[in-house]
Amino acid sequence: MPERSLKTLLSLLFACAILFGQNSAGDIRPGGKNLGHKWRVRDWIGRDNQFTGTWTRRGDSSSFEMEYVRASDHKTFFGVMTLLSVEGATVTLRFEETKVIYRGTIGPDGRTIRGKSETCQIKTFCGFEAVADWQVAERKTLVSKGKADTAILGAVWKVHDYTSEGFDYHGTWTIDPKLGLITFDYKNSIDGKAANGVLKFATSHGNEVRILNPGRKKLYHGFIQPDGKTIKGTAEWCVKGRKCGWDAFIVK
Repeated sequence: MPERSLKTLLSLLFACAILFGQNSAGDIRPGGKNLGHKWRVRDWIGRDNQFTGTWTRRGDSSSFEMEYVRASDHKTFFGVMTLLSVEGATVTLRFEETKVIYRGTIGPDGRTIRGKSETCQIKTFCGFEAVADWQVAERKTLVSKGKADTAILGAVWKVHDYTSEGFDYHGTWTIDPKLGLITFDYKNSIDGKAANGVLKFATSHGNEVRILNPGRKKLYHGFIQPDGKTIKGTAEWCVKGRKCGWDAFIVK
């Protein structure tokens, strides 16, 4: 299979993109000190330039070796991508051959990143999706034998809950670590009405959080994001195709 630099192929495609100067990648540390090792990637720039491949990290640096295969002719291309920052759910990267910036948003699973490069300003069918193999810093069980570990989970969360159709709740979840219970105190942004009640942790591991809604007898599912403070998720009662989910920020 022919091998060639991504620079050769993409320099013309990126000719109209904004060029950025060199910046130090600094200490980018999502999930503690772990940036992962190999990310699976789809990258498309128009119908005729659709790529799949991997970004493989160079040692402990913030740079990744790119290896792509173009769908149209199965040719292989190489390049270098540098991870510049992870700020909340926003990931910023730089394609070193052209200095074009990629920006994406981390999904609720804490791993899938979807976004566009600067080049996409002039392309309709354009974007990228990467599934990172980074992990939230090594964690013990979050919830065990009915007790919640507040050293990991914190004791107070600021929550946006839009899992119930017709309601848009904002409020707090307060954790009782000994009983593994969560007291919620909400206000509906639509009509201002208050709501409160109790939820219960289910057994959870790693960066996954599962919480029982006793009234529905179904679970909230969430994932702690690489910043270690943000949690995003959905619920078992969510209907496909409808905006439905929840997110939380660990306040303390």
